[in-house]
Amino acid sequence: MKINDISTIRYSITNVLNVVRSEIRPVVANYQDMSVSYEYLISTHTNELKLTSNSNRVEQVVRNHLTALRAFMESLHKHPSSAVGTEFSDEFETQLVRHLNSSKLSPRSIIDRKSLLRSWQDTFMSLKSGSSRKSRERKRAEHLPEDMNPFERVLRQGLQNVKKPAKTVAKNAGICPSAVGRWTRGAIPNARSFETIERLERVLKLEKGELMEAYTVVTTGASSSDPYRSRLKEQTAKQYTLKEAEVTPQLASEWKAYLQYKTSRLEPKITRSSRGRWTLVEPSETPLKSTKFIAVNGLICPTAQITWWTFCRFIGYLRLPIEKGGYGLSDSKAQTLAWLADPNAIDAYMQFMSRRSDGLIHGGHKSFAAWAASMTHPRTGYLTQQPSFAHLISTVQAPDWEWKESCEQAMQVSLTWKSDAEDVSRNPSAPIQFLLDQDEPLKPIFSAMRRLRDIGDRAGSGTINQAVARRDELLLGFLLANPLRKTNMVTLTYKSNNTGKVYLTANGHWRIKLRGTTFKNRKRVGGETYDVPIASWLAPLLRDYIQIFRPVLCKGRDSEYLFVTQDGEKYTTLSEHVAELTKRHIPGCSGFSMHAFRHLVATVWLTKHPNDFLTVAELLNDTIAVVIKDYAHLKKDVAFSRHDAYVSSIM
Repeated sequence: MKINDISTIRYSITNVLNVVRSEIRPVVANYQDMSVSYEYLISTHTNELKLTSNSNRVEQVVRNHLTALRAFMESLHKHPSSAVGTEFSDEFETQLVRHLNSSKLSPRSIIDRKSLLRSWQDTFMSLKSGSSRKSRERKRAEHLPEDMNPFERVLRQGLQNVKKPAKTVAKNAGICPSAVGRWTRGAIPNARSFETIERLERVLKLEKGELMEAYTVVTTGASSSDPYRSRLKEQTAKQYTLKEAEVTPQLASEWKAYLQYKTSRLEPKITRSSRGRWTLVEPSETPLKSTKFIAVNGLICPTAQITWWTFCRFIGYLRLPIEKGGYGLSDSKAQTLAWLADPNAIDAYMQFMSRRSDGLIHGGHKSFAAWAASMTHPRTGYLTQQPSFAHLISTVQAPDWEWKESCEQAMQVSLTWKSDAEDVSRNPSAPIQFLLDQDEPLKPIFSAMRRLRDIGDRAGSGTINQAVARRDELLLGFLLANPLRKTNMVTLTYKSNNTGKVYLTANGHWRIKLRGTTFKNRKRVGGETYDVPIASWLAPLLRDYIQIFRPVLCKGRDSEYLFVTQDGEKYTTLSEHVAELTKRHIPGCSGFSMHAFRHLVATVWLTKHPNDFLTVAELLNDTIAVVIKDYAHLKKDVAFSRHDAYVSSIM
């Protein structure tokens, strides 16, 4: 042995039993003395992933790990030939926070990135120490620090109960051992791991749902990276919209006359555009509750509801004090349709909307501007043809003010804002992005259905809770199989004489049959009858629900609706209920409503079957042109993926 070779000097230590023994221990001055390069780290780490990963798409797993490391290296100005230094040891936490703060990643992506980089650190530390992962994991799992997150605490307690090392438990559960090792040291599983958590739960002999509940506690709310929801939450406390109870008799009278004008089948005395009549539907065909602002002769006008809400926000702005960003009018002065003919009021409101949306000019601007422009059209405008409205706001106008001139200016301002409204305030992908990032985005929905089935089984036969759980299980499955819009889902019917919208054919197959006129896009798709099959895998759930569980909810009442409340009534808030279900039963989910299922189903299908827009158009009951427009970004993804594959093949 070399005299100056300090790394192999034999020295004595005294253990807790005061027994002197000799060991040979390497002394590492600093980690760079090992000459571990990033190139070597990458080779070691990726080889281990390929050997231990439980994923059926291991190459994608490797790519995800490499993406995280390369981004980290780039922030440190490191290259493959660079030596790995203290950025993966003493300074790791500091460098990690610095990297994540400058990354501009979403909250969910930050959690994933953090987990992946900790995995790389584990590999480096094992290279540095030469110790086995089995010994490190077992040692760390045996101690329960006070600052553990709920998931880590339940996991470690489970390991103690079965008295097995983390690596053994991981293999028995079919999970990557390094992943379980990281989880026992505080790392949070990403959304793609939650199905493996259920297997881990069984191997650890924990109570059913115990580990999953702990995971949900840690992750609920962390996945919401939707700027729209963040703004909505912030602005909810700053409500300014006119409430129905505050409407003056003057405005109520104006609106009633306008509603009659828009819905009458007779040619009105005031000219109306050829496509300017609003449709009326039976109360049974809509989830909307009848009010005097949307009902005409016992029928309901869905378009009136949307327009009324839009107008109430405008009036609310007009009467909002100037110091709070409003227009500063008195309550009585603000409440009239006439303000839609004032170009200054229109422009000021549009700017107000933009300020509340972080400077975006979005679809909300476009819809309001389109309506305001139609109200002031030179030939068919409702306001343009009624100069009598002028006196309602003339006291705040210049003496030479002309009604038609003001209407024309208001229309031009509205059309300019409509033209500029190209921003997207509400990204439909945001609430479900964490699902779309997974290899199989629909699997978490099925896992949620299984959890609901378990809840129903535990509730006991014949109970309301069991019936509710089975209804909710069917509801989630229905949204995957037949992703209808909210109105169509709420108004689905089942009748014992088989004449409902959901019916059973002579050969025993379930189908849905809807009149084309009940669809929001009926004019676009031609109003043809919608008669489609219900998925065969859903049929047993539907049969059991109709025969066993729905009667429990109806409590003897003769309800015709398929999805009913606990009191057997039409479930008008079904979409909100879906948002609560997804939040409660999909770990890491902040909740998403019915319409997001349409986007989820379409995106997943096009991802798995590039450019198959025809199938998506049929699934959504829409035109190919609209589907191509809405999902054009996926065409670009396919193009770039193919180009990437081609370039990679010749590198």
